[in-house]
Amino acid sequence: FNQTTKFKLVEDAGSKLKVLIPNSPPAVVFVRVTRPKNFDVLPRDGLHDSLPAEVYPVFMFKPQGSTEVTLTPGPGGSKRILKLNLQQLPFVNAIASTVYKIQGETMESLVVADWKARGSKFNKVVNTCQQGYIAISRLTKRDGFSALKPLTNACIQYFQPSNETIAESLRLEKLFALYLSRNENTALFSSWSNQSQVFWR
Repeated sequence: FNQTTKFKLVEDAGSKLKVLIPNSPPAVVFVRVTRPKNFDVLPRDGLHDSLPAEVYPVFMFKPQGSTEVTLTPGPGGSKRILKLNLQQLPFVNAIASTVYKIQGETMESLVVADWKARGSKFNKVVNTCQQGYIAISRLTKRDGFSALKPLTNACIQYFQPSNETIAESLRLEKLFALYLSRNENTALFSSWSNQSQVFWR
């Protein structure tokens, strides 16, 4: 920050978190990537050699144009519009959540911090393997997944089907294929007949 920057102490009543808010944003911030293996290699063209390999500069971003926000009507019903010129650091907000709270969510990226869930004094029995499945199944693409710790062998073995289960699945697939080969014409006629009945009704 510039030496003339002034800070205001703000406390969030809900989280009891205290932060310092500057009266003017910095022109550049330096971000240290603590886990570089979880990120793509970023270009370092033009960076000074004295800058550590895990530190990258992030500059203030100002999009072209402006944004108009409609405010509540003023005295006498007069129309009020606030014109804003946005300027911000190009950061994407991250949301931390438990595996129970993300059920039903759809995400493009996800970072699993720990595969070992801890039970509370009210719920001491925790199925960590099922929780891992819930977390991974929230993703819409494989490239968006990252884990800070390797998947445990217990979870891998939990989702590995037994030889009896695999054999039964193959048996049912062969049985279904045999049924289709013997009843292909009957199935097609039944499907056409049902459609005809719906059409003539």
